[in-house]
Amino acid sequence: MKSKIIITWCFCIYANVLYSIDVYTCRNGVVNALERAEFTAADIAYYNAALISEYASIGITSSDIIANSSNMYNCHAYAWHLTEGNTNKVWIINALPQPGSDGCCISTHNIDIYWDNTYGCFIETSSEAVAEKIHYYCGDHSAVKSSVSGKYESKWGKLPVVRHSPNQVPYTSPESRRYYIRRFSISGPASICPGSTATFTVSNPPANYTWNCSTGYTLVSQSGNTATFSANINSGWISVREGTTTLAIKNIPPTIDISGPSSISLGSTGTFTVIPFCASNQYEWWLWEENATPVHVMNGASLTLQATTSLPRYLSPGASDILQILPGYRNHYIQVRTYNNAYARSSEYLVKVPGQGHLDLISGG
Repeated sequence: MKSKIIITWCFCIYANVLYSIDVYTCRNGVVNALERAEFTAADIAYYNAALISEYASIGITSSDIIANSSNMYNCHAYAWHLTEGNTNKVWIINALPQPGSDGCCISTHNIDIYWDNTYGCFIETSSEAVAEKIHYYCGDHSAVKSSVSGKYESKWGKLPVVRHSPNQVPYTSPESRRYYIRRFSISGPASICPGSTATFTVSNPPANYTWNCSTGYTLVSQSGNTATFSANINSGWISVREGTTTLAIKNIPPTIDISGPSSISLGSTGTFTVIPFCASNQYEWWLWEENATPVHVMNGASLTLQATTSLPRYLSPGASDILQILPGYRNHYIQVRTYNNAYARSSEYLVKVPGQGHLDLISGG
């Protein structure tokens, strides 16, 4: 049994119902839901406070709240619908729970569509470590794996969305859980250099499926559940479809990054390189000290900098202008930018130099 405050709220499922609505799995499986009116601001504040007062005994504090109370959606909608990128908030009912052979209630319909062999997009796994979704089958509750190690996230009836430990929920037999992973997922490299090829693999594909890709990518070959694509641009996507329904998609952004030291002592040098490096790309290196304007210092796959107490002279091709900066700043920033069909830039890479030091360009390539 759920604790008292949840019992009252979970069984009043038709309170403030606007109308019934269907939502869908990624394979167009129909899930029955309700649209409900939202709380007033005063109600939201009341139920947020109620969570803390009711469940302080199991260690819940205000820092565990990651979304406010809401009358519009419940745990099943949060775990299986909203966290999949859908934005319409609904209340998904686990229809007509009946006693199962293990003594716990099981669903005869509705949320089990999410792991149905024909219409479901998830598949059960015995490994909690790889699970993405969690179903508390005795407690009629659903959760998702948190990005915080050892934690789940779930909505408690009308109460807030809470980050919690696996057994830290006010539901019957919290240790009775089943774990689910995405039925279809595409694995492969995070980037493809223009002019090269890469191979991707789809997990658990259905009997009839097709590989698809964005403009600029070309399907070269496929065998079993793998496919090889060629690229003539920096970014795009690879997908798997069942008919016209997209089952899985892997986005390949024009990502570039910088590898190198995070600090350089005075008189020493440090070399920085582009990752991943594509020979067909043109890379521009930009350098600046804190509170100064970025300067394009050179092109190439790498550069070497020296920490010096002298005012730096950034040497870019065909230029030797001195960059006028204020002395004493220790934070220096490096960025790589590329122009080749798709524009991309790395994040700002921080390099620290002690004391009054500056960074000066030594060489590049």
